[in-house]
Amino acid sequence: SEVVRIIEEFRQYLNTEEARSHLNWLKEREPKETKDILEKLRSLPRDSQEFVELVLYGLLPNAQSRYAKRVSIAPAFMNIKKFFARFNYTEDDWREFANLVYDLISRFQEDPDNLENLIKGFTSQRLSKAIQCGSLSPIFFAIDSRFPIVNNREIRTFRRLSSTILGRSEELNQKLDSYLSNIQKIRKFCKILNEDYGFKEIMDMAVFDLFCYWFDESTKKRAKVHEPQKTSEQKKMIEETIFEQTEVEQPFSIPKEARKVIWHAKDFSTKQLYEMWKDGELNIQPEFQRFEVWDSTKKSRLIESALLDVPIPPIYLAEENDNKYSVVDGQQRLRAFFDFFDGNLALRGLLVLRELNGKEFAELEKEDKSRLWNFTPHVIIIKKESHPDIKFEIFERFNTGSVKLNDQELRNCIYRGEYNNLLKELSENRDFQLLLGLNKPHKRMVDRELILRFFAFWHSTYLRYEPPMKSFLNNEMSKYRNLNEEEKEKMRKLFKKSIDLTKTVFGENSFRRFQVGNETDPNGMWEKRKINKALFDIVMYGFVDYEKHQIVPNSDAIREELIWLMTHDQEFIDSITLSTNDKSRVLTRFEK
Repeated sequence: SEVVRIIEEFRQYLNTEEARSHLNWLKEREPKETKDILEKLRSLPRDSQEFVELVLYGLLPNAQSRYAKRVSIAPAFMNIKKFFARFNYTEDDWREFANLVYDLISRFQEDPDNLENLIKGFTSQRLSKAIQCGSLSPIFFAIDSRFPIVNNREIRTFRRLSSTILGRSEELNQKLDSYLSNIQKIRKFCKILNEDYGFKEIMDMAVFDLFCYWFDESTKKRAKVHEPQKTSEQKKMIEETIFEQTEVEQPFSIPKEARKVIWHAKDFSTKQLYEMWKDGELNIQPEFQRFEVWDSTKKSRLIESALLDVPIPPIYLAEENDNKYSVVDGQQRLRAFFDFFDGNLALRGLLVLRELNGKEFAELEKEDKSRLWNFTPHVIIIKKESHPDIKFEIFERFNTGSVKLNDQELRNCIYRGEYNNLLKELSENRDFQLLLGLNKPHKRMVDRELILRFFAFWHSTYLRYEPPMKSFLNNEMSKYRNLNEEEKEKMRKLFKKSIDLTKTVFGENSFRRFQVGNETDPNGMWEKRKINKALFDIVMYGFVDYEKHQIVPNSDAIREELIWLMTHDQEFIDSITLSTNDKSRVLTRFEK
């Protein structure tokens, strides 16, 4: 299996000079620097500047130096300082943070078994998750090498390996949902590897630390070797990202009673699945995982597996409201069968049934045809009664193409219907494209998501907005999925009116921030390139209830008022630049 191969490769790596040197460093290093600093801190007043700086400079080593041959006490302090500055934290807040770090380390030294409670206390603070995790990892590293560093490298290792341990992935992924008790997770994971694969060496925490480093680096190298070359058009799309990154992803808020996935298992024959597809009852979603297309050899070997009656991974289908099905996972496997049945594939690269190389389906013996038609992959159907956000989360977890689909591309797969068609239609509005700086609809559908945001706030009003934004937009598409023509026409007119009024008032500066002046340009300037989604929301929504004859005479006043808010009102500035999907930020910018 894949895990056996990985373990064997790592065993070979353990015999290298690099691995031995690294293990010796991990096991023999004494955290003397940390002890000396803690000793000095005990003699300093906690409200002194020296105390604060020594905590942050001395006790937050740079996590990037983790695999160096010596301990580096370069601070991760500057990134945290920038974080505090963005949110206008005072020196008192900064001092409170330093005290928190000091208490955490001191108590951990005195009582290592109290790790979980300490982390809970730390993560309950009002710092962002990124800051919490980013500062915890190097803290643990600075304390004692007996405890493996808990950082993203270990998390990535868990996630990659969990998918290769059949029957374990769900259990392991659930345990990664929280950032608590990672030491226990590591031990549990090591125990699984030892029980299933006899890998006793990895029970040593230092070896596990080295394993995570090796696995992460080797995975990156393999990915780089096999990374598909981007076309000039793809590169251009990446370079021409037009949206400011002002949003922080938030977890779904799903009622406890609605968190279950409603599903059932069924064994369809490939013939049944093929006929469902031909009859329009099964949508294999050509846009889903569209960047990862199997070649003829890979398709052929799947056909060979079926002819040999070798089980293949389950196919996941989602039941739609019209009792049709869409493929969540298994699109490429189904395409392989369907292409072969349609005569669009000649077998190649077969390793066992070599005599079939070069043959199409029509050329097979009757017995082989029958074996393929009657092959029954295991199918799991996610019922339509499942909560929309649960369904979205399932699609997202199976979204493993070489270029992952973004949220709107996933909605395009999940919520097909008249609403989806309307978003596509409106994204082709020429004035809308010009205001965004596009010459055609955006390939990654971010323009469609903007239109969806506009209608979501119009339907629900900002007063009924509940984060996360992802869930807010999912609910909008789910609720109005099957619009009638009258509703669509009303929405067309509404969208066109807001776009026309926006163009009249703001022109090429629509949805862009105005930057306060500086020495070079004391008058200030408009951001020329990047669109601010938060501004899009309030500008488009703000014109909904007005007609052109009401707006045109007041164009200058409207524009000047927004410029003033963007340059003088700090609360408003924060609402369009920092954590813009928080409920308080949304309320602030709409009510200003």
